[in-house]
Amino acid sequence: MMKLATLFMLSILFPFTALSQISFDRADVETEMSTAQVTSYEAGDAAGKTFDLSGPVYDFTGFQTQSSMFQRQYLDPATTTFPHEFPTATHAQAVTSAEGTGFMYLRLDDTGLYFQGFGTIVQGADYLLKYSPERPSMKFPFKKGTSWNYTSGTMVPFEGMSQVEESRIEVIADGTIKTPQGEAQCIVVKDWERSTTKLEFNGQIISESYTTIVSYNFMTKAGISATIVVDSTDENSSTPMLESVTWAVVDGQTAVDPVPVAGGLRIDAAYPNPARAGDVTVRWNTRDAGDVQLALTDLYGRVLREVHVGHAGSGTHAERMALQNLPAGQYFLRLSQGGNVAIRPLTVVH
Repeated sequence: MMKLATLFMLSILFPFTALSQISFDRADVETEMSTAQVTSYEAGDAAGKTFDLSGPVYDFTGFQTQSSMFQRQYLDPATTTFPHEFPTATHAQAVTSAEGTGFMYLRLDDTGLYFQGFGTIVQGADYLLKYSPERPSMKFPFKKGTSWNYTSGTMVPFEGMSQVEESRIEVIADGTIKTPQGEAQCIVVKDWERSTTKLEFNGQIISESYTTIVSYNFMTKAGISATIVVDSTDENSSTPMLESVTWAVVDGQTAVDPVPVAGGLRIDAAYPNPARAGDVTVRWNTRDAGDVQLALTDLYGRVLREVHVGHAGSGTHAERMALQNLPAGQYFLRLSQGGNVAIRPLTVVH
């Protein structure tokens, strides 16, 4: 539903001294959480290429990209739907769809930024994903050499499904990020994550799957950030094989706006759902013509498959999406246009 938790700290706006080591603290994150207009760039030709991680320059030029604009906004948890489920949260972020609004809950203090979970309403029922213990997104001071491991307790997003999450985070380097929109001093954060998902029926385990994702996040204090997702079997290489490449540039601060409405975007259906191996047909609708992105994401907003990227006319559309090599579990279809987002859950079983 969202971008990954580690991306919440990107695109910070303070200037920097070129020869000093970057270190992020609570004040930096509070500045970043002020509402900002952001342009996101996604490389359509990244898959199968390699990326040079040897540094000190990390080069994002040379990719063919699609761009989109969105508004980043954090809210007072007391104004959201599930503050009673996350009583110690200090910030919330909204994800709005034609079916309603969901919220991601975070806690920020002098020691770090922690992801507490997500809550929404799906087909009239509460859908809650709660981390116990909290999942660290940053630990202060966040700088080269900072690292930690994390293992969640068993989470039950809904009856019949359970998940356990593991992660290893390490700030492995500093250097310079180079994009077509500019250059900036950065730190490089390696993020290894594994999700174990079980599906049960009548007390019997009918499916158990494992997903491993390895990404590198490039963080600056100059309003530029980037993420690469690499082949998990290639994680120890200095030139790993790419699966996806994205970066973002802050365009400027904006006034705080109300939570946006879905803006005429709808994902009308995805069938079959639950889905097995094969193809899924997705029917979706846009009120206004323009550039849109329809993607399949995991529970944390990480894009796993792109269904449509580019211009779409107003009206109803249909796309087919292959599910080959996709582990069983809970996913979301996300349709975005400008600052508006529509979502629909999709369950994959084997």
